[in-house]
Amino acid sequence: MMIGNYTKRKYYLIKSNKTKLIEALNQHRRLLLPNALPTGSTVMLVDQTRTNKFEPKYVGPYTIVRRARNGTYVLRDATGDILDRHVPIDQLKIVSKDGRTIDAEDNIYTVKKIHSHRGDVGSYEYLIEWKGYKEKTWEKETDILDDLVVTKYWKARNKNDKK
Repeated sequence: MMIGNYTKRKYYLIKSNKTKLIEALNQHRRLLLPNALPTGSTVMLVDQTRTNKFEPKYVGPYTIVRRARNGTYVLRDATGDILDRHVPIDQLKIVSKDGRTIDAEDNIYTVKKIHSHRGDVGSYEYLIEWKGYKEKTWEKETDILDDLVVTKYWKARNKNDKK
């Protein structure tokens, strides 16, 4: 009989301690509510191709189009293209819950080709031919959103220099 009472007391003690632990953990737990990131919010996305700590941690901005059925988000980039994958919330950083007017303006253009460059290292300007436009303009390197275009220009230039 002593063993039965002892195990009952131990069982209730363990159960009460477990309940207290769960309540303490729930106080610090972040819950993701369905309206945590409303449609139209501006977010940045964790750069998964980052190779060292000196590169930017986030890329973007992106606009939330909708929340998918599985809790991930569908994003639209500055050019209006839908991102080809759904993104979980742990890879997003909120910039603004309201749509920013600077992102909504249609001031993003597509580079057709970079023809030349001028300036010093770190402050280059590039002579850019734009898709859909005849005139070429000089643009700062910091104003170019797609680093791949600049990389492609330098690879082609270095290839031509070796010939």
